[in-house]
Amino acid sequence: DTECWAGWPTDLLQYGFSYVPMHPCPFGEELSLNKADLAVSHFRYFLWKLFILLFAWDIWNDPFAWPFLTYMVTCCLYPLASSFAHTFSTMSTQARHICYFFDYGALALYSLGSAIAYSAYIFPEEWIGGTFHHCYVFVAVLNTVLSTSLSCYSRYCGLCHLNMKGNSGPCGK
Repeated sequence: DTECWAGWPTDLLQYGFSYVPMHPCPFGEELSLNKADLAVSHFRYFLWKLFILLFAWDIWNDPFAWPFLTYMVTCCLYPLASSFAHTFSTMSTQARHICYFFDYGALALYSLGSAIAYSAYIFPEEWIGGTFHHCYVFVAVLNTVLSTSLSCYSRYCGLCHLNMKGNSGPCGK
């Protein structure tokens, strides 16, 4: 049993996850991450639910169902982006950061889909039509953009900080 991850740069490995070699492992280059496998299985589940929704419900002619469709699409996109991020993040340091930018964006997009569904179906009756209800989705969009931007920026600043200590990073030295 060859441990394919042995010899990989430690900065590309995530602590707390078990790295299981894929078989066959001729070159020691491929990893199977338990978190990526978990995300792919969640993606398959939500994609299956989305297809059931599309075929069982006349969703295109029922505007009341559109917020739920939005929510289900974001439920499919988030695990897909997360599985790609955790799978391909081990390719290189630059790929790792790019993948996690997509992961952050997908998580924020999922929160937007949840906010749209919440606004359409769960909002308290006495608040519907009020100022808070009118601003709710706009604030959710703003939250999506800002949280993604700030997460990516903070990760980029961390890289710049590492570069100032003599490590390689995107800021140049």
